[in-house]
Amino acid sequence: MSLQDRLHHHVEVLAELIGERNSSRPTSLDATRTYVRRELEEMGYQVDEQPFATLDRQAINLQVVLPGARANKPTLVIGAHYDTARGTPGADDNASAVAILLEIARELSNHKARRGVRIVFYDCEEPPYFNTGDMGSRFHAVQLKQSGENVLGMICLESLGYFVKEANTINAVPRWLRWITRIFGQKFVVIVSDPKSIRFGWKFTWRFATSGVFPFIAAALPVRWVPEIALSDHRNYWEQNIPALMITDTALLRNPNYHTADDRIDTLDFKRMTRLCRQLQRTVRRMCN
Repeated sequence: MSLQDRLHHHVEVLAELIGERNSSRPTSLDATRTYVRRELEEMGYQVDEQPFATLDRQAINLQVVLPGARANKPTLVIGAHYDTARGTPGADDNASAVAILLEIARELSNHKARRGVRIVFYDCEEPPYFNTGDMGSRFHAVQLKQSGENVLGMICLESLGYFVKEANTINAVPRWLRWITRIFGQKFVVIVSDPKSIRFGWKFTWRFATSGVFPFIAAALPVRWVPEIALSDHRNYWEQNIPALMITDTALLRNPNYHTADDRIDTLDFKRMTRLCRQLQRTVRRMCN
């Protein structure tokens, strides 16, 4: 099976066969974890569950840990959330990123890394947990901080499959993004970090830029200037003073299907998503050395 076929299969299972994945559909969450765990175990990984309590249920992060050949090198964390907002099958948000993370894990399974890597699939990113202490990424970030582990940084994969030919008319698109899309078109990703993460962001961006030709825009900005840059799991690592960045197709800013029932597999561009995945695989492999 080709990389594009595998990505399509992952999204099809998550968004079409399983569908909406949140607290209102506990069997769907169980099915999602079963699928992700099985895929990882078939790659040869041992999958660790990281349970944590929220106000309304027991939630679970899934994690695989790749030990590095050099114990003194800081750990790299790569994560994506597997839950969806209510009322949406979440093909772009966030089955696309989960699919790419699974294929990054496959790439690393045959790579002897000098740096330790933690690959994490987060529960509870979407409302009502977002921006609360119940987010799966917050639990993971706090645990990392308390353990005293030396962390190079965290890469957040968020909504990575929607690339359209024509500009849409979403009213929420900020003026700066409208200006950028008039110059660069719609088929790019954005890499964003806060100013404290600029060194880590530069390391990642340089390796991404020299690992392929996928178009991107990178920036390190204060959240107070552009609040949208904090709308995913990386924010919780910032709060623990762990460098972090997000790579995204910009989700709600360009995708009119965001958090709706129309966020389906047929809206995604799998050829472009495959190109992006290959470049991310090469980037992460180089970050691990």
